[in-house]
Amino acid sequence: MRRFFVFLTLVALLFSNTPAKAQAQANLDYDSVAVSIWPEFDSDQALVIYRLSLSQKTTLPAEIELRVPSTVDRLWTIAVGDSFETVSDAGVDYQFKNGDAFSTITLTAKSRFIQIEFYDGIKKTDKTRDYTYQWNGDGAIGTFQFELRQPLQSADLKIAPALSAPVIDPEGFAVSSDTKINVQNGEKIIYKFSYTRETNDPSTSFLQVSANNNAPVSSPSGNFLDFLPWILGGLGALFLIVAGFLYFTSGRNRGESGDSRKRHTNRGTSNAPSAADPSALAHCPECGNRSKPGDKFCRTCGAKLKG
Repeated sequence: MRRFFVFLTLVALLFSNTPAKAQAQANLDYDSVAVSIWPEFDSDQALVIYRLSLSQKTTLPAEIELRVPSTVDRLWTIAVGDSFETVSDAGVDYQFKNGDAFSTITLTAKSRFIQIEFYDGIKKTDKTRDYTYQWNGDGAIGTFQFELRQPLQSADLKIAPALSAPVIDPEGFAVSSDTKINVQNGEKIIYKFSYTRETNDPSTSFLQVSANNNAPVSSPSGNFLDFLPWILGGLGALFLIVAGFLYFTSGRNRGESGDSRKRHTNRGTSNAPSAADPSALAHCPECGNRSKPGDKFCRTCGAKLKG
């Protein structure tokens, strides 16, 4: 008989737990919540990024309330949209209120997808950094994901509870994560981590430029050295054209000047006898009549000609 009652008790517990799980799924506030922590990424603080997906059964617009550390004095970004790729901060209706224990975000969401970013202080002791993240149980969650992006130039990372083995992302950061399923409303989730770092410069100071970024960027002006052979070749061709033109025109001018001088010389040589030809200019000393070349005596008076 005792064994029978034990059996009935176990059956009752089994069937009573099943509706509870179903009810928990039905009363989800968020289908998913993803929290990313980027310590000392572009400042000396921790960049905290929330990506929240409201339950598909949520009636919109919906008012949600989140608690963040009291050390957060303002929000960096709060955006809403129909997907995480299309969220926008335009026209978002929210309030941010500082408190002693927590700062509170109150948001009227018109779409299911929400992204919130803020900076929070990191405790620094010499070369050691410490940070504690806490989800304060603000709603039931189907899937909760925590992600830590370890700063560049850091070492000796310690975190509790343990995360997955780190994976190096395209920018060179070691990224570790943890996933929890069916987080209940009011259930707190805490991650504590520490690491050492020799520098106070943010990780963005050490980002390596990818090989694609080193390639020359195409532009209308281009690289001067790439075009230098073409420029020199063009100048050489232009020089040859100008030199050829000048040579041609100067040769033509020389030809024209020679012809002119020849014509001028021809014009200066007339049919009149040259003074250098004595016979052509001979006159009879007696009668004065002009004699012809080769005459030894005057054809008029018969006097003997000189010569």
